[in-house]
This record gives sequence, C-alpha cells and structure tokens, in this order.
Amino acid sequence: MSVLCRQTQLRIPATSLLLAGWLALVLAGPAGAVGSPRLLVEVNPRSAQNVGAGGLTFRYKRVSGPMGFGGDMLMWGVRGFGGRLNDPKIGLMAGLGTLNGNVLKLNLRQFGVTLENGFRPDPRFKWRVNFGGGSYDLKSRINQYSVNKGSFTFLEPMLVGVHPLTRHIILEVAAGYTFAGSTGVRFEGLFLEANLLLGLF
Repeated sequence: MSVLCRQTQLRIPATSLLLAGWLALVLAGPAGAVGSPRLLVEVNPRSAQNVGAGGLTFRYKRVSGPMGFGGDMLMWGVRGFGGRLNDPKIGLMAGLGTLNGNVLKLNLRQFGVTLENGFRPDPRFKWRVNFGGGSYDLKSRINQYSVNKGSFTFLEPMLVGVHPLTRHIILEVAAGYTFAGSTGVRFEGLFLEANLLLGLF
C-alpha cells in the first residue's frame, strides 16, 4: 500500500499581515513607552496647551466593480489636526487612489473633516472619525470612456495606535471601516492606514 502525500502552500493575505503589524504596534506601545519619546499628555496630563500636526497618510483597502473588476488599492493623502491637549481635536483630510485592471481603471478621491481623541488612561491608543465626500470614476483603459462615475458621502470610524519616533514626529497605525454609498462600484469596507505626522503632540 502506498500513501500519496500532497504538498500544500500556505498563503497569508496582505490584509492579515498588515492587521498583525497594527496589533503588534498597539500592544507594544505601553511596553515601549519607557525608552521612547513621550507625548505631552504623558508628561503633563493636565496641561491646556494647544497641539497640532500634519503629514502624509497611506491606506490599503479592497474595491470591486462590474465586469470582474476589483483588487487591492493603495491610497495616499494628507491630514492635519489641532486643538487643546486634553480636548477632542478637529482636522482635515484628503486622499486619492488609483486601481488599474486589465480593461478598467478606477480613480477615487476623498475629502473630509476629522474628529479624534485619546482613550484614557493610555494616550497612545485613540479613536478617530472621518466624514465628508468624494468622487469616483471607473473608466476604460482603452478609450477612456467612463463606465461608471459619481459622487458619494462617507463615514469612517477607526481605532488608532500612536508611536512617537522623535519628540515632534509620530507614526500612527489605524484600522477602520468605510461607510459609503456608491452605484456600481464598491469601496465600502475595512481599511488599514498609516500616518506619518510632524508637529506638537
């Protein structure tokens, strides 16, 4: 009797790897706080000082559409915020992304307002909500004819881990969900985001 062994390959989705990295950063935040730069709220939690920052954002999400179109989209943009140290901060965000398929190409743009605040007692873990509007254009790569285009409104709640790199530079890693209405193109769903910000924290 012979036994046939079939070799299998383990494939880990990019989403799982990014989510694992996000969890590692959030969980390592309090443990690594001793040797890393400290946030102002850690130095003086009762301060009424004004803080603010701005920088680049990078986002990973899944999109889909008609004719078998879909895949992993990487978006980039800018974000800024400000407010008192212990109060919720208000800011602005903008982002855009492009996904090229074999026949179709999707351009996606978002613009909105942000509201965020830290969780107590750990200031390196916070929540943020984006809300605003945007536009999308799904068109043919051959003749540039728009198969589907329109505008939308969105709401994006997320959880954010904060890691100070220097006294005035931080890295944020977030996981959230996009609620948005669109016709024929779907970009509502989970996303992972990284922000590199410069300012006073």
